[in-house]
Amino acid sequence: MLRPGGRIVLLEVTSARGAITAPLFRFTMRHVAPTVGVLASGRISTFPMMRYWADTIEDAVRPAVIVSALESAGFVGVRHATELGVMSYYRGVSRL
Repeated sequence: MLRPGGRIVLLEVTSARGAITAPLFRFTMRHVAPTVGVLASGRISTFPMMRYWADTIEDAVRPAVIVSALESAGFVGVRHATELGVMSYYRGVSRL
């Protein structure tokens, strides 16, 4: 719960959408990140967990839906921006 005029900020990893970046991102998240996770943790059980994370990123709600949900929930001045094509952040202000 936010006080009136309080700010909300959401951060998430989102799928790359470009013709070149999307396949590269998908490969990195499904193969490189799980391998690095196993090497860093020393546990093979990390691999399927990292694959699951990659799948959840692919299946995530699209930014327009999140913006709409925030506005429907009463937030004003809702903004969405993407950094590096894969990091999204959303911000808004609760109504006064």
